[in-house]
Amino acid sequence: MVSLQEMNSGIISRLSDTAFEDPWSSFFMDVLSPLNFIKISYVRMQGLLLLVFAKYQHLPYIQILSTKTTPTGFYGYWGNKGGVIICLKLYGYYVSIINCHLPPHVANNDQRLEHFDRILEMQNFEGHKIPNILDHDLILWFGDMNFRIEDFGLHFVRQSIKNQCYSDLWEKEQVSNLSPCGGPYILYRELCSDSLGGGLLPPPPPSVDSQQLGR
Repeated sequence: MVSLQEMNSGIISRLSDTAFEDPWSSFFMDVLSPLNFIKISYVRMQGLLLLVFAKYQHLPYIQILSTKTTPTGFYGYWGNKGGVIICLKLYGYYVSIINCHLPPHVANNDQRLEHFDRILEMQNFEGHKIPNILDHDLILWFGDMNFRIEDFGLHFVRQSIKNQCYSDLWEKEQVSNLSPCGGPYILYRELCSDSLGGGLLPPPPPSVDSQQLGR
């Protein structure tokens, strides 16, 4: 899977992509084709692009069930923010792949949660004999979610990473401080639960870009 955000979505670019293969799709196909991967599905909404590739031997066991776009920008009418979804059946298992772009800035956490819930609510697949997305066997959620570390300045964040002192950063990380009823919180806890081998989200390594983390 390849998920991209903030692609060029100008009018000229979109017209060109309509007439020809968009350059990112072409690039990944050129890279992956020699490795026996082929593109089996894609979906785009303005600056969001989701691509799914598979090797030839898996093709008889993959069924693309649905592709959807869920805009959340400008009261749900504009696709600069939102999510794109590919639902497929893989070896008999229901799998949903989501690529999203949520609102930026520290103060917009409530808005991010609203957009997250909106994307989730729209995946009902009525009339397609597909279970609700929350009943799928696997959900892969990618994207620029824009959740931030609150209260701390860039210098403190950089020094904490340099000294490998992550506890203060995790305490102020927005997702880990959500209400237990929130969708992002539930997904976060699933990833971090002890039942999954002690947590799949370890502290970032010292080489992580501290400026990006401080956003």
